[in-house]
Order: sequence, then C-alpha cells, then structure tokens
Amino acid sequence: MSVETHPQLLARVREEFAALHVPGRAIGQAISEDPDATRTLSGLPCITRISRLGLAADDSMAERVAIYETLGHADPNLAAAVPGPVMTGFVLHALADRSQLSACQDLFAAAPSWSCFALTERNCGTDATALETTAVAVDGGWKLDGHKYMVGQGVVADYIVVFARTGPGPLGVEAFGFCPTAQPGFSASRLPLTGLAGTNLSQISLQGVLLPDSARLGAHLKPSERARRSVSATLDAMRPCLGAVALGHGRAVLERAEAEQLVSREWAAPYKLRLAALLNWALRIAAARDAGTVLAREAGLMKQSATAAAEALVSALWARLTPEALVSRPWLRRAWRDAGAFEYMEGLSAIHRVNAAGEFRASGRPAGV
Repeated sequence: MSVETHPQLLARVREEFAALHVPGRAIGQAISEDPDATRTLSGLPCITRISRLGLAADDSMAERVAIYETLGHADPNLAAAVPGPVMTGFVLHALADRSQLSACQDLFAAAPSWSCFALTERNCGTDATALETTAVAVDGGWKLDGHKYMVGQGVVADYIVVFARTGPGPLGVEAFGFCPTAQPGFSASRLPLTGLAGTNLSQISLQGVLLPDSARLGAHLKPSERARRSVSATLDAMRPCLGAVALGHGRAVLERAEAEQLVSREWAAPYKLRLAALLNWALRIAAARDAGTVLAREAGLMKQSATAAAEALVSALWARLTPEALVSRPWLRRAWRDAGAFEYMEGLSAIHRVNAAGEFRASGRPAGV
C-alpha cells in the first residue's frame, strides 16, 4: 500500500472541503460581527465530519492539520468556532475510563456539539502547577470553586473539562468533565476581543458546583500517570493545528490581494514559500505524533512561527497600501485584526494583558479597530 504524501493529503482535504468555502466564509463573516452566530455552523456542509474530529484516539493528526489549514483558508472565525471535542478530546482519550469516554463520544456523535478546555487562570496562565481553582471531596462527589479565564467556547460549550486542585503539589491537579448547561453555580461570560470573535473566548465562574464522582477523569489511574497525561499532551497536540489555521488565513489573504491586484506575483512569492514551508513543518510534526513520537518543543515553535508569519504578511500588505485602499476594503481590516489574534487561540503569552478595567486586549490593539 502506498503512503500518502503531504502534497497528496493537502490536495485531498482541500477538494473534500471545497463545498464549505462559500457558505463557510459567509458564516465566518457573520460570526466576526456577532459571535452568537456560532451555532449556525451546524448547518454547514462537512460540519458533521469536522465535529467528529478527535472522537477516535487514532484519528490522523496530519489530516487534522490539513483540515484546520483549509478551515483557516475559508475563514479563521470558522476554524475557531467549529464544534467537536477539539482540545477536550485529547484529555478524554488520555484520562477517561471506558464509560466516561463512551458517554462523551455519544454526545458528540449525536449532533454537532461544542466543548471547552478550562485550564487558564488570571494569576497563573496555563501553569497547571499553580492553579487556584479547587475541587473538594464531598459526600458522593466533588465541589468546585474558582475562576477560569480565556477559555475558548466557554459560553457555548455543551461539554467542559475543568482542571482543579484536589491537593498540594503537581500531583494534586485533576480534570473534571461535565455538561455545564443549567449546572447550579456555573456561569460563563464572553470577553471583549479585537479579532477572532469565533473563539468565543470566555471567563468562567465556578461557585460551589457540585459534581458526581463520575465527573472526575482518570480516577482509575495513578496520580503520576494522571499528571503526565493531562495538560501538556493536549497543548502539544493542538499547537500545529492552530498554527495551520494562521497559515490558511495567510494563504487566503495572499490569494485575494493578488486577485484584486494589490500585490504582484513577485511580491507574493516569498510569502507563499514561507507559508508552505511552515505548513510542511506542521504536517511533519503531526505525522511524527501519528507514528508515536511527540515533538513538544517543535510544536510550540511551529505555532509561534506560523502565527508570526501570518501577522507579518498582513502587516507588510498594510504597509504598502494607501489609506484609501484600506478604507475601501473592509476585509483587509478584518484580516489584520484576525492575524494579530491567533496567539490567544491557545495558551497565554507575552502579548496578552489585562488592563486596569479587567478588559482583555490582543496585541495592544484597542477594541473596534
């Protein structure tokens, strides 16, 4: 049996999802204007296929990278807002017992459903060893108290994985999975963003949320094994996918700029080569994971390089255009906002800050720009 090359994989995926582009871009635009439009994605072509990514433990990561690049090319808000297990799927396959995994698979297989991965907190970012959210054992289950910040899809999630502290030290951090709908003590609100509204980035409050023992993930594992499997493996797996979204966005921007004769083929050529090289890097990292090798450091570097390349491309395009061209083409303004927002699709970094009023801004850009 012949092995599919990366160019063959990309060609196959792009052809498979070709029908999604026109309606997907329309919904992506709608989401950018009103993130409450997120659930309208459920009617898109191919959405069932997308929403089931990650249901099986052996789903190809290389194919997933190719799909996310294609979604980013259609519209980055579309890629940010798609339903499915997404990051929670990695936690479930790593920690859930058979009955927990089966119940979650049934949920996501029944209809397009959204999930969120609630790790980040204001005072510690994604450093799981410094979490302040607590889970205290009570009769028949657990009581969760705390706050989570910058949680993608927090306001629309049908299923959530929350990381909380059950004891001291790194082995005292555990994951809890549950459906937050109508859960007493659970609330979520959307954060104000300058770009990528489709992330539905949220802050979550957990005030005495009572969960049954069955919500605790990994209870059948040793504490050291739970800690090893939970957080870093998930972030490392998703980073090439998120980098691929940025690369797809960059590819779309270049194509449109050329089509509208804003740039020459010669000007665009080095940027195209850069995007293609980074995508090949993402596919190689993902293929290594499919083969059983996790390239954690490379995954982080690749995502950082991809998001930086997309922002550099759009910034260079802006620099060569007149103010009139920018005013007459709203898509350029949104392209710039979205390119600067990829960094906060996962994890905290130096560009994230909270001002004195507690409002989130990305890349130092004021809301509404």
